[in-house]
Amino acid sequence: MKKLYAFFVLAFAANHFVSAQTVLYTNNLDNANSITLDAPSSFNNWVINNVYQGGLNFVSGTMIPNVPSQPTSISNPNQNYLHPVSPLALNTSFQPILNANYLAGGGFSNMKAVMNTSVDASNYTNVTFSFWRVGGLNGMKVIYSTNGGQTWTDAGLSFQGSPSSWTQESITIPALNGQSNIRFGFELIEMELADPAPNAYHSIDELKITATPVPTGEITTSVTISGAAICSGQSITVNYQVTNGSINTGNVFNLELSNELGSFASPIVIGNLTSSAMSGSVTGVIPSGVSGSGFRLRVSSTNVAITGNDNGSNFTITPSPDAPTITMIGSTGQLQVNTNATSYQWFFFGNPVPNSQNQPTIMPNANGGYTVVASNGVCETTSSIFVVNYVNLDNSALRTIEIFPNPFQEAIHVNYFEQEVREIAVFDLLGNLVFHSDKPLTFMSLEFLQQGVYSIHLIGATTQQIKVIKR
Repeated sequence: MKKLYAFFVLAFAANHFVSAQTVLYTNNLDNANSITLDAPSSFNNWVINNVYQGGLNFVSGTMIPNVPSQPTSISNPNQNYLHPVSPLALNTSFQPILNANYLAGGGFSNMKAVMNTSVDASNYTNVTFSFWRVGGLNGMKVIYSTNGGQTWTDAGLSFQGSPSSWTQESITIPALNGQSNIRFGFELIEMELADPAPNAYHSIDELKITATPVPTGEITTSVTISGAAICSGQSITVNYQVTNGSINTGNVFNLELSNELGSFASPIVIGNLTSSAMSGSVTGVIPSGVSGSGFRLRVSSTNVAITGNDNGSNFTITPSPDAPTITMIGSTGQLQVNTNATSYQWFFFGNPVPNSQNQPTIMPNANGGYTVVASNGVCETTSSIFVVNYVNLDNSALRTIEIFPNPFQEAIHVNYFEQEVREIAVFDLLGNLVFHSDKPLTFMSLEFLQQGVYSIHLIGATTQQIKVIKR
């Protein structure tokens, strides 16, 4: 009857090796340092070497069988392989036995032999671990880690059976799909080791991790640019279409602008759209400070991450003039414009003001909103609306009350001069009271209002109404 020594083999329930996959990791164990081996127990060691010859252990009288030669389908065959060795076989006074063997039932340790580098499978599915093995009977497990070896999980398949020649085994673990920090290993369970005689003892070689790339899909884009160029500060809409992939809930489509040479090495995100629709459009704004003739656009997604194709042709970006600003000359009531453009036009409620082309000042003849449109011959920029509410008031009214800024964003300041005001009321265009004070405030915080036009009533001996715009 065979004595206590035996060598281990991985034998999983028939799992067919998954073909047509991408190789993420391979290790033929020629570099022994690529596997971390637990410290030996008193009865068994992990070893990586190239000794295949067995022999008689004179201490126990056990004949340790040779490990079979490896087939040519293993890369660099008959070199290093992973296996246990018993110290009793290693430290005999005669020729030590250095090939695969172990002391069955001799200890109580669970010793690991594991990868010490991680594999990134974050963009892969069908993650499969394969290896070659021969001999053995039981007492071995495949283990895996998804956190770089901090903790290990049993793959769920124990080592049973004792193949007489080298056999490739594989296991596919769904829990590893999309994981970025994968490691595999083997665990020697001393209490479960059994003699596989007359076959060789547990031996392992040529570890491999393969996986199927997750289809990332493709995003095509199309955009229509009218005229010779597009202007900085201008809105632009790009249509996208996702094919050969999927988009998950919570995805964001980003509209990206290249540099002036068409490179997306550092794209500028100029707009985005939260959507999982496979087709649609994303609107963005061309940023100021960029110009050139080699720009391109593309749409990329975040979930699933897909880098889109660009629009396929270059387009030109021309700088727009700086936005003009309008102020009032307090002593005269005239409006004046500040602009660096050589060509500009005044407008009243969107209609050109007669005889105002390139005029730095105008005298308004009606209450309402005034703007200035500046042009450089290709691009135009429009000022903010300036609301006039003092036409047909005498100069004393201009001198006795001042509300600024107008338009405003958060708050309004009021100068009353000699004007007597007892209370203030603010109404929206529908006549709804939205703010009231029973005393003459010099500062009103109105940031809670929606954008639009409002009427401020200054109530005293008489009531003055002043229209303001919230931007």
